[in-house]
This record gives sequence, structure tokens and C-alpha cells, in this order.
Amino acid sequence: MNLVESEYQMGKSKIFMRESQKQKLDTQLHQTILSRIIVIQRWYRTIHQRRHFLNFRAMVVKIQAKHTAMSI
Repeated sequence: MNLVESEYQMGKSKIFMRESQKQKLDTQLHQTILSRIIVIQRWYRTIHQRRHFLNFRAMVVKIQAKHTAMSI
């Protein structure tokens, strides 16, 4: 995690660290959370756009089928 070993100490059940090391960990956690949020948003937008496209294509095919049937 790129922490300075002299700035933290590990106990049996706790880790003690200076505020600067805690800030580094908090910043890294925040960046990780943001990157995962972006992945979820990208996935949702892809699914949403795909559904919209498939719906639109189905409507176009239906209109073309009616138009073709009327021409015959």
C-alpha cells in the first residue's frame, strides 16, 4: 500500500497509524470506490442504450413490414 513502516504499527487486533498514513488509505479507498462506480454506470448505460436500440429496431421492422404489405 506504499505506507511508511515507521508511521504505523500493527497490534494483535488493531493497526495504529499516523494521520498522514490514514489520509493515504482514505484517498486510495475513495479512488477505488469511484472507479467501481464508473464501471457500474458504464454497464447500466450500455444495457439501457441496448434496450432502447432493440426497441427502436423492432418498431422500424414493424413499420417496414406494414409498408411492404400495403405495397403488395
